[in-house]
Amino acid sequence: MNAVFAISQDLGISSDRGWHLAKRQVDRIESMLVQFLEYARGFEAEEPSDISLSTLLNRAIKAVDVVGKVDVEVTEDLFVSVRQGALIRALGNLMINALRYGAMPVRVSARRGGATLFLEVADRGAGLEPEQAKALTRPFARGNAARSGDGTGLGLAIVEQAALAHGGTLEFSKANGEFVASLHLPLSRLRPHS
Repeated sequence: MNAVFAISQDLGISSDRGWHLAKRQVDRIESMLVQFLEYARGFEAEEPSDISLSTLLNRAIKAVDVVGKVDVEVTEDLFVSVRQGALIRALGNLMINALRYGAMPVRVSARRGGATLFLEVADRGAGLEPEQAKALTRPFARGNAARSGDGTGLGLAIVEQAALAHGGTLEFSKANGEFVASLHLPLSRLRPHS
């Protein structure tokens, strides 16, 4: 806050509107720096720890302040050993994208399918073709809808990095009127238990 005040004073901004504008820009720069540092560091250094799937999804929802805006669906509440910060960040990025570029309702879910854990964020928006969405996992890549927004172009790159840190992949699909971003994580790496 003091930095924003100092910057606004240096720029000769004295009105409340100007001060809020300066604060918004500083917040935006800070958010961009945090995302860049997260991407540069990666998630390999984070030690896996046990967490239930329902707790993981709810922490991700709280982390990006979308409580009440996203439906949660957990078919089997397993405990898994994961890099919690990585997956909370990944799911948060996907939920923010769904709310910003998709359509309601937005759903975050966890389900087991054979030897794979699927962590999914789905929305009712038109979405992109899966190949187009996959191209946006490159660092600093941005879709047409995001070009004029506040994004950094690192959101999906961070999601993919979190999937890779668990030996998994990030996949996209369109079916039954939904666009789905899904982390496919091998259960053998997550030591699931009840």
